[in-house]
Amino acid sequence: MVMPGGKLAEKATPMWLTYRELAEEKLRKASAELLGEELPDNEDVDVEALSRRVFAHLDGIRAKREAEQWSQAKALATAGDLAGAAARMDQLLAINPDRSERAQMAELYLSHARALQKQDKWDKAAAAFSKAYGLDPRGGGSKEAEAGRDFALGKAMEADGKDGTGLFRRAAVTRPDFEEAAEAAADGARPRWMLYAATLAGLAAIALAALGVARRRRAA
Repeated sequence: MVMPGGKLAEKATPMWLTYRELAEEKLRKASAELLGEELPDNEDVDVEALSRRVFAHLDGIRAKREAEQWSQAKALATAGDLAGAAARMDQLLAINPDRSERAQMAELYLSHARALQKQDKWDKAAAAFSKAYGLDPRGGGSKEAEAGRDFALGKAMEADGKDGTGLFRRAAVTRPDFEEAAEAAADGARPRWMLYAATLAGLAAIALAALGVARRRRAA
């Protein structure tokens, strides 16, 4: 290659590189910048082995960073700030949904969901239960999370004036020991016929009262 001023380069430089040659150049650069190892240009490189070393180094950096982030989330939970811990976990999972602490995160989401349920914050409780179930669908708390999600969704529907009986029934099937869900399902099933019966009884009473008044007027 002719350099500025007409000087020739010290070594032959290919004008075009194959994708393998380009990859090797990138790896040589990564070796120098990340591993601190300069590789001579005239030295053959085991591209596969070097790739594994570079990727392992990058994975180590990410693992250390994620461990620090997870420690921050746990610290918030330990301090009683479950909402803060849940918000932090939301951020971490948005970046890497395949984190290694998924089962532990599910437990924290479950605790947060229970707290929200006690406060009758049904929409937020349903979301937290859903996250707990999604992160660990086969874990020890999966049935509680699944049933809790359906129950909370049903209560949220009730708060909006809608019928949540089907969701209560599904929660009771998922967790047969979930007495509150079973009671809510039973209560939701009753009002349909009881309301109609009460309404008909009320109308009949009004009709009888009107008939009695009419008869008294005729007698007078």
